Amino acid sequence: MKLQVKKYSQNNPEWEDIKVGNSDYTIGDAGCYISCLAMTLDYYGKGKTPEKLNEVLTQIKAYNGALLNMWTAAKHFNFTFGGLENFDNEPAPVDRIIKRIDDGHPTIIRVDFIVILHINKCKGNIT
Repeated sequence: MKLQVKKYSQNNPEWEDIKVGNSDYTIGDAGCYISCLAMTLDYYGKGKTPEKLNEVLTQIKAYNGALLNMWTAAKHFNFTFGGLENFDNEPAPVDRIIKRIDDGHPTIIRVDFIVILHINKCKGNIT
């Protein structure tokens, strides 16, 4: 199933140079998660661009530097996360990820490379 999720890039020229929270990082540098969160919120009708979402998250003090406290964000938007699972030391259960998407839930996954931590938004089947 492919979900109709609006795409936001952290490198959009409209917001890529804006500072994340109270840090020295920009959305272009470290805005992968808030871009994914903006897409998820938009899907559920609580849409904000990454720029506007960053403003709100900064105002409600949801950041520690560039690190986002997602529980503070969820509470503010009256949004329930389907769960947070850590698969740093084992393969992620791709079948469960596909099922969540097939059940109509956009899914945020973290893709951890050797040196770079990156977060991507899944909105369709993974192959």
